[in-house]
Parts: sequence; C-alpha cells; structure tokens
Amino acid sequence: MQGLTSEIMRTLCKSVIYVDYIYLMNKNLYCFFFTFLFLSGFTKVSADTEKPFSFALVGDLPYGVKIGEISEEFNKLTTQINDDVSLSWVLHAGDIKTGASKCSNEFLIDRKKRFDKLNPPFIYTPGDNEWTDCHRITAGNYDPLERLDYLRDLFFDSSNKQFEAVTDSFVRQNSLGAPFDAFVENAMWKKSNVVFSTIHVVGSFNGTAGFSLLSSFRRTKKYDEEVKARTEAALYWLEATFELAAKDNAHAVFITIHANPGLLEGASRKDRRAFMPFLKQLHKLAKAFGKPVILTHGDTHTFKIDQQALIGDDAPKHFLRVETFGEANGNWIKVTVDPKSPGVFSFMPVTN
Repeated sequence: MQGLTSEIMRTLCKSVIYVDYIYLMNKNLYCFFFTFLFLSGFTKVSADTEKPFSFALVGDLPYGVKIGEISEEFNKLTTQINDDVSLSWVLHAGDIKTGASKCSNEFLIDRKKRFDKLNPPFIYTPGDNEWTDCHRITAGNYDPLERLDYLRDLFFDSSNKQFEAVTDSFVRQNSLGAPFDAFVENAMWKKSNVVFSTIHVVGSFNGTAGFSLLSSFRRTKKYDEEVKARTEAALYWLEATFELAAKDNAHAVFITIHANPGLLEGASRKDRRAFMPFLKQLHKLAKAFGKPVILTHGDTHTFKIDQQALIGDDAPKHFLRVETFGEANGNWIKVTVDPKSPGVFSFMPVTN
C-alpha cells in the first residue's frame, strides 16, 4: 500500500486520521500527513464473514424507449431482479439510452426513475451515449461536457448510504479531493474480501472521436483535456483497486467499464489506441495479482465470456472478459461470488 499512500500524500495536502505519517516538503511548506485516506473504510474481513453472494449485471439498456413509454422488456427485467432477494446490488455497465435519442434532462430523468424502481442498490458507470455523443444532431446538439456535469449531478449520490448497507466498505474517487474531485462516478467497494471497482472508460474511442460536422460544437482543446484528466483518474483508480486487493490478500478483483476497449475479433490497432494506457496497466496488474480478475463492459451488445489478451497475445492466466447483454432484449446476468471456489465468480444469463 505504501506506493499508493505516498502518491496520495503527494497529491493531497490535507490531514486525515490514522497511525503512520509522512513528512513532505513542497515549495518550502511542510505538510504533516496521517496516512489514512480513502482506504479508511476498507477494514479486513474475517474468514467467517466471507460468504457467497450474488448481484445483477446489466448494460446498454433501456434502448429505444421514449420518455414515459412502457417497456415490457425493462419491466420484466425489473420484476425478475426485484423478485430475486439474493441480489446484493445491480451493476450497470453504461449506455442508458441509444446514441440517437435525446440527451435532454427529461430523458435522463426518465432513465433514473426507471432504475429507482429496482429494489437492490443501483450502481452505474457512464456510457458514451449519455454524454460523449450528445453533440450529435439526433441526440439534441448538446455540449458533451455540460451533459457530463448534469449526469454526475443526477446519478451519483456521494452519501453512499445504500451501498454501505450491503458491502463491507464503499468509497468514491472524488473523496480524494483534487485532482480527482470531479470523478464521483469512479467507485470502489469490498464484499467477502473481493474488490470491486467502476472506472469511467467510455466508447467512441474513449471520448476521442470527432464531432458531427452538423453540430454547433467543435472538438477543441478542452475536450482533449477532459480525456486526459479522465484517463489519469482511471489509471490511478485501477492501480488503487489492485493495491487494495494485494494489501488485503483479496480473493479476486471485478472491474467494470463501459467501453469495449478493442476486445473484438479482428480489432485493429486503431480500435485499441485510445484504450492502450488502460489495457497495458490492467495487463501488468492482473498478471502480478495472479488471482481471478474480471473485466466487464457493455458497448457492443453481445453477451460473451472469454479470456482475452489485453496486449499482444499474452492473456493473464486468471483473467476473463465479460460483456453484458444490451439493446432492447432486457436480458441480464446473475453473477454469483463464492470466495471459497477456485474461480470465485460464476455467471448465469437470465433472459426474457
């Protein structure tokens, strides 16, 4: 943990509570730090509390549903999830609307109201359709960065009360303060000594795709700066996830992003270029961890579970990619976590 703790201390000049401390000099100012920050909630779990549990995994839905419109598929999914009392939470891998539908406040509020009808706590990582691609004329000709701000305000509750009730610990990256104070959507939690995290990596080449020529907005430096800051936050959160797992000798790691990061048959270097910093870091950390690691994503709407090479042809031994169902079918995946089983995770498709 020392590497991450030291980096946090270099980044933040604020006092917190714990045992160890670091004494740093920055431009002739001495800052005294106690080395307890966002990992404060991550207490070691005793073996007798490491019990199996399940949760629902969804993505890229509801699609093709207008404001206020009844969706039989999504209503079935809601009923199935609410009837399954074994589910600890619902995890959504992003894209809560189609790329062509409006990015209006009313549309996004409609989606939140639908998710609020789910009984288990709902956690979500944003997709490109609800902010990155909102420059499109069909999506309403919005400024993507303004839509991202609104999405964060609407969907992400920093109180975390729901999740604190069903996990051993839960924290969001914005709790670290600057330079990560915007990233309320990046979350990390533990249950039964398995570490979970959501990391904001989106489609449209991680938000680097060009804008519609018909849009009122042009891709300028501020959009590239957003990508840079979000990528730096993602890499930091990814490393923090594995450092926590190593520190607590966790059984496994489960990471959720939105984008398919070029893990496609026949994918070109261009398909992966925007995701290479993330893929290289994940490859290195997963190999070093040496225990089950799951990367789950949506984006390309085809349910699959496979072992993928992240860079070159060398796939980490215990690594699996899981892609969610998507679009209008209302299907979902029941994930069961058994810390005492060799693979830790099992996946059961639930179809409508």
